[in-house]
Amino acid sequence: MNAEEFVELVCAQTGMHVGTDHLDLPFDALPAWDSMYLLTVATAVEARTGRSLNVADALECASLGQLRNLVGA
Repeated sequence: MNAEEFVELVCAQTGMHVGTDHLDLPFDALPAWDSMYLLTVATAVEARTGRSLNVADALECASLGQLRNLVGA
């Protein structure tokens, strides 16, 4: 999954309007970010890639880019 596909998945799962330029922003700098989105996006990425991730590691992520890197998307 490339960066554009990851961002499309984030937008589809959260309803947020973000782009690849938002990947390295801290979650609290994202417009309309809700902490529940982290689990929503992580679950969707797992389903899409077939790769599982450690929830504790996901909770340590501070940005969408870190989450994407965690699952090797």
